[in-house]
Amino acid sequence: IYNGRDHMIEMLPPTSTWGRMYISVEYERGGYGDFFRVVALEDGTTVVCTSYDFGNKQKLEENILSGLRRGEVRGIPSADVATDGPGQMTGVRGMSVWRANKPFLLMQYSASAEWDNNNLFDPFMIYLVPVEQYTKATIFQSPSNPAYSRHRFNLLVSADVNDPTQSDIRSIKIDGVPVVSLAPNILGNRIPGTNIHYARLFINNGPHVIEGNAPFGGYIYGWGSFDSYGWPAATAYRKLDEFDTIPPPLSRSVECGDYTYTARETGQDFPINDTLNHTGTGVSAIDFVEGKQSFNYAIEILDSDGQPVENNLVPNDRKNSIVT
Repeated sequence: IYNGRDHMIEMLPPTSTWGRMYISVEYERGGYGDFFRVVALEDGTTVVCTSYDFGNKQKLEENILSGLRRGEVRGIPSADVATDGPGQMTGVRGMSVWRANKPFLLMQYSASAEWDNNNLFDPFMIYLVPVEQYTKATIFQSPSNPAYSRHRFNLLVSADVNDPTQSDIRSIKIDGVPVVSLAPNILGNRIPGTNIHYARLFINNGPHVIEGNAPFGGYIYGWGSFDSYGWPAATAYRKLDEFDTIPPPLSRSVECGDYTYTARETGQDFPINDTLNHTGTGVSAIDFVEGKQSFNYAIEILDSDGQPVENNLVPNDRKNSIVT
């Protein structure tokens, strides 16, 4: 964009965390849209971006980026666009759904002040969170620097469309306050063709906690006079190129009133398709359901040869305990 000279740099997430579906919501500024860049992870990547109007939810446009090679970068609009005033062209407006046949990285850019002739705005970029990396709890912080006068939080919630009470959306709280009381319109702000609901919130500077029963993603951003910032506020970093879909087989034996349960991690590795592999990721949690008021239990972890694992994550004082 004309007269923009900001240096933007970001530490990228590992390629194993890149997803195939992203949701973007236009930054809350002049309404002329935002800029995006796509980075392909593999040859033969096709990305489709479908944008919808905030008000009537009608389709605004559809952009198709086909035949991307590994590491190739493409922009929407083109990166060589230059304007010296508002209204000469638009970026990607409204709410957008990005889908691809293979994993990719998506960056969303805020344009220079000249994009809409408002010196409160300035360039920044955010790497977007794939829907596959939405989480249910996070802590984030907006800058305390008084130079930033306006702070925004774009929240995206993956909801259960079969629940008429929308209890999963209602469960989400920001700093202990239900999000539906801060942004009641989130209940009706469903992005067409998805189960994703969105809200664009004003927030105060400082630390914030958000949690709930539904997976969500989010972005914190803001502006000052010819200054700006932006970064992801809610994301997980799961390895999406590996799947562990086979549960550990569970067996039980009884001897003189003692019950022995055995859970065996399969650890099988075999290809699912051209990019994802099945792998054994271990037993991540062990839960006990209490019967009588007290009972003894012991935990023993064995390796694949049946030998005890000495340096496991179970504390020694928990391996043989009494629960009351």
